[in-house]
Amino acid sequence: QIFFLFLFYYLKKHIYMSKIYISDEDYTREWLNGLGYGNILDENADILDLFQYGIKEIPNQFVDCFTGKSLEILSLERNKLTMLPDTFGNITTLKEIDLQRNKLTELPVSIGKLSLLEQLICNKNEINTIPDSIGNLTCLHTLHLQKNDLTELPESIGRMISLEVFSCRRNNLSELPASLCSLSSLSKLYIGENKIKSLPQNIGALTSLQLLIANNNL
Repeated sequence: QIFFLFLFYYLKKHIYMSKIYISDEDYTREWLNGLGYGNILDENADILDLFQYGIKEIPNQFVDCFTGKSLEILSLERNKLTMLPDTFGNITTLKEIDLQRNKLTELPVSIGKLSLLEQLICNKNEINTIPDSIGNLTCLHTLHLQKNDLTELPESIGRMISLEVFSCRRNNLSELPASLCSLSSLSKLYIGENKIKSLPQNIGALTSLQLLIANNNL
């Protein structure tokens, strides 16, 4: 009995240690398999579609697996995410991210490290704050934040010099940051169904603006 007891603890420790040292790729592969993801994981893929897999949490190993690789398009639409890992911004190759229809309440500060990002879709979440670091996304041309719980937008949004399409309709915004008027490339602005009483004084500086939808505000 003593022998078998010793063997049990030895094997338990051995198995536990093997899980600690599992590679990021193998961990991510097992994680995706557990979700029922049918495709073979290719850590060098440029597109990863995880639409409606019931995902509640993104493990750090997932981020590490694609850090320094070639992933450009990531869809996590229609999952159950309440947060993203702080390291999410380490996947610096990303150009398009779809996070709509989750339960996110915020975006990680590290998102500002995604200097190549061109499109960010976060519709239909529960986001109530946007980090100042979003202003570092100078390649972003499309930003969708509609149907969230935002009460304000950061002034840093004025540094997003490539932004062309911006939607923040159906939030709880009472005003727009004055820096918004610095977005010389902005052509479409959707701010309807908020609590905005007036537009920024320099709204006329948006010389590229072709469409402004501001219906159903106070």
